Amino acid sequence: MRTIDLYHAFHAVDDDILERSEAAIGRRKKNGWLKWGTIAACLCLCVVGAISIFYPKGGSQDSVVQAIAALEFNGCYYEVCNIESVLESCGLPNKITAEMAGEHLAYLEHNDGAGYEETAKQTDIELYQYAPSPCRGVYVVRDGENYMAALFCNFRLFDSNTNVELSELYRVYGVDGAEDISVIAHIESKPGTEAVVNGTVTDAEAIAEFYEHTTSLASFGNDDFQAIMFGNIPKEDKPAAHTAFADDAITLRIETKTGLRFNLRVYPSYGWIYGPGTLSYYQMDEGIFNWSEKYSFEGYSN
Repeated sequence: MRTIDLYHAFHAVDDDILERSEAAIGRRKKNGWLKWGTIAACLCLCVVGAISIFYPKGGSQDSVVQAIAALEFNGCYYEVCNIESVLESCGLPNKITAEMAGEHLAYLEHNDGAGYEETAKQTDIELYQYAPSPCRGVYVVRDGENYMAALFCNFRLFDSNTNVELSELYRVYGVDGAEDISVIAHIESKPGTEAVVNGTVTDAEAIAEFYEHTTSLASFGNDDFQAIMFGNIPKEDKPAAHTAFADDAITLRIETKTGLRFNLRVYPSYGWIYGPGTLSYYQMDEGIFNWSEKYSFEGYSN
């Protein structure tokens, strides 16, 4: 199996499927802080582990690790990657070059697994700011003469009910206000491809309203969300309830003024937004519902 196939296969297993599995097996332990919300935080590490086990016959495991590897830095998990389709989906050029390496941030070394870790000693592996758009969303890793992107995966959370405001996710990608967003698009993702459906929103007033509404939404950790959404549903009915919730999802892609892209997952029938990377859920209010009606993605473009 090719590295790219593994990448998309594992990233197709989103948090809703994990939640469904939790309901199906009825897993509720006292010390279960490492539940599905937190397991999702380590999904990037699972990808690396899977690749280490299933790297192609006749190929080099080291060459696979160069395609996807794990990094923890500055309170976040990252995927170190040079897969063209993945870079493009994040709004990056399909090849990372030396010219994209900005300010030096840290020296790295290979850890005991298939990834990198920060080190105090000087090495031939360095972490840099991404010069075209300095932020926490993307870094540049130089491993010898090989340049790769370190892509934000999620915040490092310490329990399954920690919640993060949606504004924190925006700031990861350098979005400090609505003026830092250029496009909001409804997309459909398939392995290896992303397609815009039902048009885009580029109107500055519409984007400002969206930013204002989404950054003011109440945030909930995974435990509180599960209790609100599924706490009163009989155990035998929970798998179907989780499936129905997951099937309601649509993906909104946010593109910044500097061209970086990240996604939000919206469940319009249930009134929730999920922030990949925050591992938190946001309860939609009247303002965001009104925005959805005013700036419908059904054929809307500017």
